[in-house]
This record gives sequence, structure tokens and C-alpha cells, in this order.
Amino acid sequence: MTRREAAIATSVREAACEFGRRLGDEQVRRFLRRAGWPGGDVIVTVSEEPAEAALYRLITTTVPPVLVALRRPSGFVFLTLRPTRRWRRRRPLSLLVAPETTMGMLYDLVRREAVIAPRRTPWFTVKVLGHVVVH
Repeated sequence: MTRREAAIATSVREAACEFGRRLGDEQVRRFLRRAGWPGGDVIVTVSEEPAEAALYRLITTTVPPVLVALRRPSGFVFLTLRPTRRWRRRRPLSLLVAPETTMGMLYDLVRREAVIAPRRTPWFTVKVLGHVVVH
């Protein structure tokens, strides 16, 4: 493991702990309910984490629908991923993304595309839920 990978892993663990604390806040839980999150598996990540690593964790450790809690400098942003029929028929071993793609880049792309409607990919329907500010 390189120093960069270790630093990202530490950031992800810290973000997961912070997200766990935030779930104790009724306003955050209310926000997620209003946004349509029914509950279930959650992946916590940070902007600089390679998308390939986060999506691999998602594929190997969760059952859709999945909430992605992405820690950004201003707070958490949330995405939901719901499986398509293709996912149900043949669960992928990996999602093809460029090695340099980070979760922050992926969120920015999806957010721009999802302004009008949820964005569908071969594997998931992705919906941006919104942003919770850190105080």
C-alpha cells in the first residue's frame, strides 16, 4: 500500500465515523427519508478515493439499492444506486472506469447529468439526493 492509498483509506475511515455520528442527528435522518432513501446498505467514500476502489467495495459488499455517502469539504453529498435488470442477471466483477477517475469526479458528472432525471447506466440507475452541510 502506498502512502497515498494509506492516506485515502484513513480519510475514508474518518468519513465513515463522521457519517455514523451524523446518523444520530434527526435532521440528517429526516433529510434522507424525504429524499427517498428507504434504508439499506451504505458505502462511505471521500472525493479523492479512486472510483474503481469504491465501486469494487460497492459490488462486493452490498446488496442494492445502495446509498453512497460522499464526504466533500463542505459536507456529505448522497447518491442512490438501484440495480438494473442487467445487474440482477449478471452481477459484474467490476465497473469499467478510468483508473484516474475519483469519486468526486464521478459525483460531479452524475450531478450535472441528473439535474433533470435519474441517470441510467448499464448497471445502475443513479439519483442525486442532495447535500448535508457540516457545521
